[in-house]
Formats: sequence, structure tokens, C-alpha cells
Amino acid sequence: MENIKTLISICFLVLCFISSLLSLLMKNISNIKKKNNLENILNIFNEIIPLIEEAEAFIDYDGEEKKEYVISRIIKILNNKGEKIDTDMIESMIETLVSFSKEVNYSENIDDDKSLEELF
Repeated sequence: MENIKTLISICFLVLCFISSLLSLLMKNISNIKKKNNLENILNIFNEIIPLIEEAEAFIDYDGEEKKEYVISRIIKILNNKGEKIDTDMIESMIETLVSFSKEVNYSENIDDDKSLEELF
């Protein structure tokens, strides 16, 4: 009887230990996946920025054509690297970067040229 209680206690402890170990392992796997996804997004941003700068030099094209140029080029680059491609995410990144760039450039132009009162 005493041996059975001891055996059950040992089995319970081993199961608790295995459960804790699996929990930590799952959490680390999840963090590694998140880290890899964030690194991929950062790499895509680093690839997109020069393409946007290149497309901005195209004077005879409108914004939509420039965006399509950047999208097609980034898809080609990501395909060559064998990376996963989410076109909607890429479009969103481009729009965010262009919007941010316009806002920053607009603010810099105001600060460099005249104050707001002088503009109006």
C-alpha cells in the first residue's frame, strides 16, 4: 500500500515536470515564430524603401503606377529569396511608407521655408 502511494506520487511529479517542460517549449516555439515573422517584415521594409525611392524618380507616372512597379519588383525579389509573399501586406507597407514620407517631407518643408503664419 505504501509502495503504491509512493509510486503514484512519483508519477504525478514526473507528469507535472513534463507538463511544465512542454509549456515552456511551446512558449519558446511561439516566440521564435513571432521573431522570424518580425524579421521577415523588417527585411521586406528594407527591400521596399529603395524601390519606393527609385519609383519616385519616375516623373511621367502617377502614384498608382509607381506602386504597381514597387509591388512587382518586391514580389520578384521575394520569390527569388523563396520568402512567403502576402500582396495585401506589401501594399499596406508601401502605402504606410509613402504616407509617412509625405507627412515628414511636408513638415520639413514648412519648417525650412516659412512658419505656418507666413504661409497663409
